Amino acid sequence: MSADHTARVSGSDGKTYPASYAANRAAIRAAIEADPQATTTAIAKRLGTTRDTVYAVRRSLCDAGALASIDATCSALAVADNIEAVKDIRDKAKAIQEYAREARDTSLFGKSTRLFMEAERRAGELLVAMRARNELAKHGGKRRNRPVDQETGLYLEKSLNDLGITSRQAKQWEKLAGMPDDIFSEQIERSTLRVVAMFDPDAVPENHRALGTGENEWYTPPDYIEAARRAMGSIDLDPASSAAAQKVVQATRYFDAEMDGLAQTWTGNVWLNPPYSQPAIARFADKAVLEVNAGNVAQMITLTHNYTDTSWWHALAGRADAICFTRGRIGFLGSDGEVAAPTQGQTFCYIGRDVTSFTEQFSAFGLVMVAR
Repeated sequence: MSADHTARVSGSDGKTYPASYAANRAAIRAAIEADPQATTTAIAKRLGTTRDTVYAVRRSLCDAGALASIDATCSALAVADNIEAVKDIRDKAKAIQEYAREARDTSLFGKSTRLFMEAERRAGELLVAMRARNELAKHGGKRRNRPVDQETGLYLEKSLNDLGITSRQAKQWEKLAGMPDDIFSEQIERSTLRVVAMFDPDAVPENHRALGTGENEWYTPPDYIEAARRAMGSIDLDPASSAAAQKVVQATRYFDAEMDGLAQTWTGNVWLNPPYSQPAIARFADKAVLEVNAGNVAQMITLTHNYTDTSWWHALAGRADAICFTRGRIGFLGSDGEVAAPTQGQTFCYIGRDVTSFTEQFSAFGLVMVAR
């Protein structure tokens, strides 16, 4: 173990730092400012120091405001009218993201992620405007095809290369620029939650219906519950429920958080609307497949978000006999009757022999696909 990890000194701010902090601070700061997107590990390796030391510098830079506060940078973005300024703001947001990730500061990570994506969107708006004014060269801006100002000898059009932007970045940023505000906000939240869940699962709302709503208690509307009841003939068990939810579900049996459905045996016709935080969602998906494979469950319908990029979703979908992809998003109900929708669509997975009945009941809610 290096001395960086064992020897520490106190700074004037009352915090402790690695012993090599003072000697390496200037070089590390220069490396961070030269390449804000570089990881802590990459910088440490390049300069022959430790992650601990690099992280300490990142922390001091953010704490001292050297990378600019989120609010100040947001203000700068609001008035930025050229690509270079917006790219600089984007880089600062990326550096703050890296710091927040290292510090496991979920609030700061969320704010910096929003700033990062808003900067890319602003860059896209500027690119679109440049194209409209014929100020951006087409087809990559090959120099032999670009008009030149006869007096100054300067190109009248800028190329993406001149702006330090790849064609892939330009395409992505312009796509963000054309995205409706509500969809853009959903994109930001999705990006934030996926990363936050990796280093702090507890920071992601336990109740999946609360994602994107700011509330904690939302229930499945009666129409979907009744469709499930008609499709299966009955709801014998709801293994991830509560007394409040049972006012609508009315399962023969249910397990709440205290009873822990993961520790129980599931039987009969099962309605499963599990919590969505990790690792709970993965565990309920695994449990569902296990109970079905054990022959304990006659039929099952699960309601989840359509996170098709996750392993738990594929575990359920791979075992399903039919899947309904909802048309739009489900308007979950609050305890006071308020309607709110999460930030993505949903899927119902059906496991059982009566695919025809499931299709008849759920085709009204979206596209039903049957396994072959």
